[in-house]
Amino acid sequence: MAEPLPRKLAAILYADVAGYSRLTGEDEDVTHRILREYLDLIASIIESHRGQVMHYAGDAVLARFGAASDALTSAVTIQSELRIRNEALPEERRVRFRIGVNSGDVIEDRGDIYGDGVNVAARLETLAEPGGICISESIRTAVGKRLPLAYESLGEQSVKNIADPVRAYRVQLDARTRPGVSAPPVSGSKMPSLAVLPFTNMSGDPTQDYFSDGITEDITTALSNVGSFSVTARHSAFAYKDKAIDVRRVGKALGVQYVVEGSVRRSGDKVRVTAQLIDAITGQHIWANRYEGTVADIFEFQDRITETIVGTLEPEFERAESQRIAHKRPHDMQAYDYLLQGMAYMHKVTPEDTAIALGYFRKALEKDPGYSRAYAYASDCYRRRVNLTGMTLSEQERDEAVRLMAAALKANPDDPVVLWQAASMNSFIRRDFEAAVALIERSLSIDPNSGRAWMTSAAIHSYMGDTRTAIEHAERALRISPRNPVQWIGHTHMAAAYMQECRYRQAVEAAKKAIQLNDKMIPAYLILAASSAHLGLMNEARGALNAALSLNPGLTVGRLPTLYAIARYRNLDGYLEGLRKAGLPE
Repeated sequence: MAEPLPRKLAAILYADVAGYSRLTGEDEDVTHRILREYLDLIASIIESHRGQVMHYAGDAVLARFGAASDALTSAVTIQSELRIRNEALPEERRVRFRIGVNSGDVIEDRGDIYGDGVNVAARLETLAEPGGICISESIRTAVGKRLPLAYESLGEQSVKNIADPVRAYRVQLDARTRPGVSAPPVSGSKMPSLAVLPFTNMSGDPTQDYFSDGITEDITTALSNVGSFSVTARHSAFAYKDKAIDVRRVGKALGVQYVVEGSVRRSGDKVRVTAQLIDAITGQHIWANRYEGTVADIFEFQDRITETIVGTLEPEFERAESQRIAHKRPHDMQAYDYLLQGMAYMHKVTPEDTAIALGYFRKALEKDPGYSRAYAYASDCYRRRVNLTGMTLSEQERDEAVRLMAAALKANPDDPVVLWQAASMNSFIRRDFEAAVALIERSLSIDPNSGRAWMTSAAIHSYMGDTRTAIEHAERALRISPRNPVQWIGHTHMAAAYMQECRYRQAVEAAKKAIQLNDKMIPAYLILAASSAHLGLMNEARGALNAALSLNPGLTVGRLPTLYAIARYRNLDGYLEGLRKAGLPE
């Protein structure tokens, strides 16, 4: 009996040109040049939304996605960008695509996909209007209300070679549809927007344009995955390539509040990349930095530059937005502004400020009851309270933390920030480490440039006793996000991993770095106390323990495994013995 071919659930996008024969009949060369340009554009948009082009068939494109929302967002972005391109052409030369989107089982074989899931997507394409999108009920159900789109039901449609009728919907597009958002923001959140302008090739060699363009595209895609702001599509921003620009005018033209620009200089095997974040409303420079390296492995260097810029840019962007809303009156605030206010208080890292932060997150939810990040940050306040006070949560508080995080995941299960926060909650509060690992891996697959996600991964693996992974992930977090306001998290969990490996001197150094950045975190003091005691540095051990007890006088050896997720530490007995030596009571 033949072994069945592997099948996989996927979201499928099928795009085809409307009236291609007429266009080629009028001017084959011009039509082909436009088509080639449009197909490159479509492929780039698909890839920027985590999709994969499976094959081209003349004027048609077949692509696969892992998530329905990515496939539909990609389709909307494609049609919005093509509308802009077509407006510059005479009516008779405009190349319009129809797009069908479906989800279902597909057969994977020889680098391509087959099956009814693909066939339905192709049949839906024929039901779409030129420049339009037609989707199946499976896509409509999977996306739900997560995308700010309207749909027109076409009822059940009998389609060629498909036994059962297919319920279809037409996506209602208009001139206001905005491209370039990896996951359009929930209504009411009013997230700010950003454009990455083409990085300037300063090498004096036009053949090096590919390198500066590649960095620009990588940064655009990576920032789109962050989800803290909407990012203008690459193709809109590239209209400004090789042009003298006024940032404020560009901001108005693209409808963005912030602009990233930079330059690339390559000489021999050395490369220098500069990048800066600019307020497009005032023209003020917010942040700038320079990166240097070699191109022995040019693509690895490009990836490293991208992850470092994005990892640094996210907290700088958050800082700039926090300063903006600090000048607003409370009654003018919307959900996103309340969220940032709450985050600003969380960064102050005290029990009192955490309570204030929770109040702001609840205000954000009053403005926007579907705001996933407000739910997630509100849930995280309960975990933070344990770390700051060393006090256990009541059963009611624990249930509330779990409820809030479940609401966050329900509102947006593809938000990388929600995913890493859910991972943290599952490890620290629920002690479900397997679920935590699955969530953090999903978060990093969507946004691999998040310093916070890598710090969270380091924490989870440290709790599990996987010290090698914990150290590796903490080091990566600190490298790619050197100005993150919560760097102490990375140093704390690196210290915990070193301590589990009995590398006490390194544990002491890392714990001290954490305390220098945040002198309110009990776990760092406890790690410093235990490690110093094992090294015979009893004065340092007692001083660190006294600092921890000043924050929570009720700490005991017996209570620690209940308070903190340390039960699976590789060297738990050694940790507790070090604390006994330092003077922590049983």
